[in-house]
Amino acid sequence: YRLQKIQHTQAFGRNTVLIYRKRRYICGDRECRKRFYEDNSIVERYQRQSVEFNQALSIELIHGKNFKDVADRFMVSPTTVMRRFDEISSTKLKETTDLPRVIAIDEYHNLQ
Repeated sequence: YRLQKIQHTQAFGRNTVLIYRKRRYICGDRECRKRFYEDNSIVERYQRQSVEFNQALSIELIHGKNFKDVADRFMVSPTTVMRRFDEISSTKLKETTDLPRVIAIDEYHNLQ
């Protein structure tokens, strides 16, 4: 077993941390002997926040709050919030494959 601290959504207005005992298995084949953790629905692989935490963070981002406010509310860094935003928005953006033949350039001159 291995203990893992997982940041979870707030409960009754207080920050919540889950302590999860991860089971680690060893392959029974004498040749293999690979080690692996059990699958779980609480936290994704290589993550420190629960799935519900990431969903709540995503919903907050969709409502148009800025990164710093969301980070302060969820007790994470603004860069973590920006990474989550990039993950959400990457599915919505499509890559441009063809460029137009003509690009319009508007000149602007400030007379001061």
